[in-house]
This record gives sequence, C-alpha cells and structure tokens, in this order.
Amino acid sequence: MATLQKNYVIYLVSYMRIIATSSHHAIYVDIDEGKSGELLHVTGSIQQGMNFEARTSSHPFKGTTCEWIKPAGRVQQDKLAQLEAACRMIPPPAKQFHLSKPLVPKDKIRHCQHWVAEAIEFLREKGVLEPLGEDESGDITQRWWGGRS
Repeated sequence: MATLQKNYVIYLVSYMRIIATSSHHAIYVDIDEGKSGELLHVTGSIQQGMNFEARTSSHPFKGTTCEWIKPAGRVQQDKLAQLEAACRMIPPPAKQFHLSKPLVPKDKIRHCQHWVAEAIEFLREKGVLEPLGEDESGDITQRWWGGRS
C-alpha cells in the first residue's frame, strides 16, 4: 500500500508597514498547521538593496502586523528544499535610489511585492508549487483582532 506524501499550504502574506506606503509581501509555508512554518521573503529597501531571507516563523496571524493571507498552492514535503533553492534563484531587488534620485526608470522599480509575484510564478513553472485542491478556497483571509477567521 502506497503512503500519501505530506504536503503543505503555501500562502502569499501581506504585512503592514508603518513608514512605507505599500505593504510588505512574503511567502509562508504552513508546516505546523496554524502554528509555525517557513517564511521566505526579501528584506531591506530600494534605497539600499534587498536580500533574500528564509527563516522559521510563527504563523503570520500570531504577530501583530499581518493584514491578510491568501493560499497560493501546495508544496510536497519532499520538495521543501527545492522551494527554498528556487526562491534563491530569483534576484532580490537591487539598490534603485541614491538619496532621492532614482537609478532606474520609474516603471522599472522593483520591490518585495514584485519579488514575491516572480517567485510564486517561478515555483509554479518548476512544478514545486502545485495548485490547491478542488475543495480548497483560494480566498484571502483578513486579519481580525480575535485571531484567525
């Protein structure tokens, strides 16, 4: 009898930022359902350049700055290493400003939201990110003060 391969939901996560005008986006792999998992994102700024970071993290709603999460798909347990390796292949946004002077045209500015969109698309192309099941919702779950909805 074949055993079923464990798989995990991958979420697109949006975090509030106090200073910036746009939200910070990241990828979260829900490894210990609703408790903890792996956070993959870029950190830094477009004034200094960004770096890729992968780290263990509590569920996004356990913190205070998560605005919403949206399921992007699933990853098989045996592809977790491929997931991080594929994300490392997406170049993080480089320095794009010197003081207030842009170093790239306005329409070429790239930040964390662009990086996450590119990473999710790349993960799908490589077959690492699989679609959600037919009975699973891809709807956004908004944060509310009582916890997860």
